[in-house]
Amino acid sequence: MRRSAVVKKSETIYRGKRITVTRDIIIQPGGATAMREVVSFANASAAVPLTKKNEVVLIKQFRYPTGGYIYEIPAGILNSREKPASCAAREVEEETGMRPGKLTFIGKIHSSPGVCTEVIYLFLAEDLKKSLQNLEHGEEIKVRKVTLKKALQMIREGKITDAKTICAFFLVQEVLARRRKDVIDTHRR
Repeated sequence: MRRSAVVKKSETIYRGKRITVTRDIIIQPGGATAMREVVSFANASAAVPLTKKNEVVLIKQFRYPTGGYIYEIPAGILNSREKPASCAAREVEEETGMRPGKLTFIGKIHSSPGVCTEVIYLFLAEDLKKSLQNLEHGEEIKVRKVTLKKALQMIREGKITDAKTICAFFLVQEVLARRRKDVIDTHRR
């Protein structure tokens, strides 16, 4: 059995500024023929900014497709040849006005694997230094600091619905728990 699909036919049905949509006829790894519509979108990075007071920095941003403002973590599309960590640091600074001194890679996600090619690299941003917010034309962003516990409560209450943000908060929770365990284990030796 093959590990990937074989493309028999591919037709570009839309090419826009940020996305390309193709209709592909494929032979799946198991041998079945299928039609798939694929949205090609650039990869991105996102980061959970964490203050010295253990507060996470959320942004509240207008997102037209959602019909309003949503809470999320700073994120953006990788520029040509840009490394995911550089993108994450740039976006944290541009959107929050805080420059991270330390970035820790915590994972990656496929934003919508049934239809989209986008991969989002997730980071924990720490050692934040005051800088200047530098929003792109048309961005409407407000910054809000909350405890991680409060952010997780906001997820449970449906106040945070952004997938990358939800995934990143749960991964950050794991990273911080491991750090606490490492500190406890070190003290026991």
